[in-house]
Amino acid sequence: MVDYKEQIKNHLEQDTDFEKIVRMFYLVHPTCAFSEDYEKADEILNEVSDFFKIPINDIVVCGSAKLGFSLVKQTIFEKGRSDLDLAILNRDCYFSIFDEVLKSTMNYSKRNMFSGNNYDKYTSAVSKGMINYKFLPRIERRTELLTFFDMISIKYRNYFSTITCCFYASEFAFKQKQINGLNKFKNDILEY
Repeated sequence: MVDYKEQIKNHLEQDTDFEKIVRMFYLVHPTCAFSEDYEKADEILNEVSDFFKIPINDIVVCGSAKLGFSLVKQTIFEKGRSDLDLAILNRDCYFSIFDEVLKSTMNYSKRNMFSGNNYDKYTSAVSKGMINYKFLPRIERRTELLTFFDMISIKYRNYFSTITCCFYASEFAFKQKQINGLNKFKNDILEY
């Protein structure tokens, strides 16, 4: 399996623009987890594409499955033990969920619909153009998403411990999230 860790380190040492690194390694380079089985990639991503009725190109793999290691935790991707983190970069999908939350919570006046500290987690992520379905209020959409990702995780448990996703309002929002991880990784490797 390809591991991009050394390549990313080299780019950071050369002060390559973070946005360029994200573009190259997340949007252009092949996914490490699928380097030996592109048919499995097609199968999984097509299933997600069909479920959300979005183009398959709107789905991006991120995290250790994409790079072969985690920028934040610095752990290596392990088939069957690591997660498959997906990002859906589809404005319509994002705003469909966003609008449903606003409507269901009456513009957040019904904060009790959020479990624990999910309201804070949800609004923090939304302020950055991202929605994590796990932090949604108790609405039907949340149940549907939890059920779908539980089902697909079980189906592909020989490949990934779980399959999850976040929704992004734009490619820019997605890149900013990954840049945060690159910043942490750069700070961690410079400490040694």
